[in-house]
Amino acid sequence: MVTWIMYDITDDSVRTKVASICLDYGLNRFQKSVFCGETDQKIREKIQVRIMEKIKTVDEGVAEVFIFTICDTCMKNRIYIGTTSEPDFVKLPGLIIIG
Repeated sequence: MVTWIMYDITDDSVRTKVASICLDYGLNRFQKSVFCGETDQKIREKIQVRIMEKIKTVDEGVAEVFIFTICDTCMKNRIYIGTTSEPDFVKLPGLIIIG
């Protein structure tokens, strides 16, 4: 399944660490605070635990993270609207992450 992670984190240090976690697990940056990639449940759980550890260090401000999956059928039915072409990593299903 394709996993999407998006966040709103006001603390620069924590936000950078969360982005690094996403990259560590092979997710691709789709927008500044949006990542996506093919994962399984075990990997999503590892990402969730690591992100939870980072955002609990935020004393003040906002730290919200959304993690959700989209099945292959839903990905095929998506609509992309933008001024640039949709990134290839979102068009191609079946990426394999080993971690």
